[in-house]
Amino acid sequence: MQKNLVKTISIAFVLTLSNPALASGYKDSIEQCLAAHQAGDKGKVQLIASEIASLKMYGDQTRIDAAKCMTHAYGGEWVYDHSAKAMVNNDGVSTELTDEQEKEIENAKTERQKQIADFWAKRQKRREKLVQLKKDQTILKNRIARINIDINKQSNDLSEIDKRLQKFNLMLILEETHSSCSNLYLKNKEAAIINPTCVEAFKKLGHPLLDTDKYAPLTDQANKERNRLIVLKYNVQAQIDDIQKEINSIE
Repeated sequence: MQKNLVKTISIAFVLTLSNPALASGYKDSIEQCLAAHQAGDKGKVQLIASEIASLKMYGDQTRIDAAKCMTHAYGGEWVYDHSAKAMVNNDGVSTELTDEQEKEIENAKTERQKQIADFWAKRQKRREKLVQLKKDQTILKNRIARINIDINKQSNDLSEIDKRLQKFNLMLILEETHSSCSNLYLKNKEAAIINPTCVEAFKKLGHPLLDTDKYAPLTDQANKERNRLIVLKYNVQAQIDDIQKEINSIE
């Protein structure tokens, strides 16, 4: 009998260390035992009973509930022995686990260990995926930065082209005005060109001699390239947003 009791306590001690259910306290374990009995899960009842058999308990109601758990598991009348600080059977029923009970307990331990292993494996995969997603996001953000540089360059090129056109236009007006003023007394043309209204019109619309077609290919090319880069930027940003949504769903 003494040997059987030692064996039971040893099993309970090992299961206590390996089962995370006891981490929240023996009261939770007792509640789980009673719930398992209601559900008809005999194996779980015996597993928890073996865990709480040699635990020091406080509170009359807790000890009463623990005694119920022991009775559901092994039968007989159980009480909490204050001197032994463990549950004891008043009917003298042996607490030794049968081979079948030990097997059920061992299977329960194995299943719990598998659940823990699966949990950590899934958590590791989530971490690895998060790392990869953040790397992809960084690459795309760097690409957007480079695209912004290219867009700015094209915008600067367009601005420079426009400045050159404006400068050339003003020069034509100035030259024509100078020429007209030189011939002011010979032709009526001079009167028009020195008219402030005519000069302002030439500034805004261009001088009749201004060859805007000369710069049209450069302007078209710069506009097309800038538009292409803007579309590309939005597409890359959309990819970044999609990755961020996936990251948010995982974290």
